[in-house]
Amino acid sequence: GNDHALKFLQQWMAASEAGATELFYHTFGDERSAPLVGLAESLQGLTVGALWAAVRAAAEEACKVFPPRMQKRRFLKLMTESPSGLPTTPPTEVGSSGGGGMQESLEGKAVVYQGVEMLCVKQSGDGQVRLQDEHGATIWRSLADVVFPNK
Repeated sequence: GNDHALKFLQQWMAASEAGATELFYHTFGDERSAPLVGLAESLQGLTVGALWAAVRAAAEEACKVFPPRMQKRRFLKLMTESPSGLPTTPPTEVGSSGGGGMQESLEGKAVVYQGVEMLCVKQSGDGQVRLQDEHGATIWRSLADVVFPNK
């Protein structure tokens, strides 16, 4: 299906570049377009160049997520919560996986739990991760039970 957020952002950038002061974007009641108002509010004031840079950076980061249908969710989250398009999650202390120390956050990344690839949607400081399967169901599990690919 179409990526409603990306199509909206493309039209917004084109209209802005053309000097339009208003954009009438019709979603025809499609509920997948519900986040667009919040998206527009979070990006208000960016130049077209800054918005394009944010879109490219968010798309590049979102492409790292598997399965592909979760990429749209990750893209929208990055664009809404981090308007610069760059991940803002700092490294977190991981106490239960091999010697402690600092490790890059797994949030937004693919991990494997019991042989099934899932999306890590949250990582706590106490060694727990919230995993989301391809159907959107989530569970909390110990980081020690999760296999994650090295970069």
